[in-house]
Formats: sequence, structure tokens, C-alpha cells
Amino acid sequence: MLDVKNLEIRYKRYKLKKDMPYFIIAGIAILISFITIFMIINNNQEQKPILKSEIESHVSKPIEQTKPIEIEQVVKEEKIKAPVIIQDDKVVLTPSLSFMNKIEPDMPPSKTIAQNKIIEKEILSKEIEEVREPLHVKDKKVFVNIERNNDADDIEEVIKRFKVNNNPALSLFIAKKYYQLGEYEKAYNYALITNKINNNIDASWVLFSKSLVKLNKKEMAIETLKKYIEYSNSQQAKQLLDEISSGKFK
Repeated sequence: MLDVKNLEIRYKRYKLKKDMPYFIIAGIAILISFITIFMIINNNQEQKPILKSEIESHVSKPIEQTKPIEIEQVVKEEKIKAPVIIQDDKVVLTPSLSFMNKIEPDMPPSKTIAQNKIIEKEILSKEIEEVREPLHVKDKKVFVNIERNNDADDIEEVIKRFKVNNNPALSLFIAKKYYQLGEYEKAYNYALITNKINNNIDASWVLFSKSLVKLNKKEMAIETLKKYIEYSNSQQAKQLLDEISSGKFK
């Protein structure tokens, strides 16, 4: 007869030997999983204080404040220099613009002007009581002076705005005002600045050339207009060139 118990024992041993590699592999996999999880948790715990200290160090850094740069502004007129150089069919100006960095008001502060106006009015009121006929002449002169002071105040205000944004429309306005006041050298300078910012403004070139004529630089004005006409074919420049050449504009 067969020994059943002996066969069962042998079968169990055989099955155990057969499944042993699988158990070993499973055990190793479980052990590796536990080790990996433990290492991840340990690393996270170590990194948290490091990140916290780095964040605190970044946050605690003081913000540097930029100090405003103070610019001293002084008015100084510059003499006329060679105005035009032609390169690559474009009109390029090479003026000295150092006077723009040193601009300060030529006129007294507004408070002083206001006080002067009050004093002038008081003087006029006294003269009205004493003399009637000569009053009209004096009154006209005072009116002209006050008007010129107002123009100067307007120009200074626009100059301040121009120094902030370098808008060519503002510099052209300043040039026109100076030309109207008969200050042709200042008109020349600001027209020159306008041309340097934007060399496609006809009005600026026309005013620039007119100022040259008024400053007894007729030939320079003619040469400038000719070169600008070659560049832009401006009708205004052509008309002014004809007037200067024929002597209509002096």
C-alpha cells in the first residue's frame, strides 16, 4: 500500500520549494517599498526647514529705495554752430545742445511779477489823478511790458514741460514764441532742437531758416532750405526759399 502521509509531506516540500522564489521576490519588493517610503518621508522632513529658512531669508531682505536725482538747471544761450550735415539722403543736424541742460528761468518768479504788477497799478492810479493826457502813452507801454512778461511766463512753463517729455510740439511752440518776441537766437536754438527730435516738421524748418535770416545768416538759411527741399520736397520750404532769394523776406 502507498504511504499517503509520506506522499503528502513530500508534495508539500516540493510545492514549498517551487513557490519559494516567488515568496522571496515578493518579500524583497515589500522591503524595498518600505525603505523607499521611509526615505521619501525623511527627505521631505529635512527639506521643509531648509525651504522655510530660504523663504524667510528672501522675505527679510530689505528693499532698496532709489533716491531721486537732483538736476541743477541753469539758463545759458549758445552761439550758432554749423547746422546741417547730409548723410544717406537724410537731413541730420549737429548742433550744440548743451544749453538745454542748463535752462533756468530768465524771468523773475511769478510772485515777484505779481508784486511788480500791483506796484505798477498803484503808480498808475496816482498818475491818473494828476495827469490825463500823457497817461495814454504810459499806459500803452506798461501794457506791452506786462504782456511780454506773461509771454515769458508761458514760455518758461512750456520749457519745464518740454524738459520732462521732449515733445517736439512743445519745442516748436517755444521757438515760435521766441521768434514773435524777437529773440531770434533762442528761436533758432529751439527750432534746431525740434529738427533733431523730428526732422520731418516743415514748420520747424521754416522757422529755423527765418531765424537764420534774422541773425544775418542768409546764405546758411538758403543752403539749409535747399537741402531740406531735396530731402522732403516741402512746398512751404520752396516758397520761403523764393522769398529769401528774391529779397522779399529779410
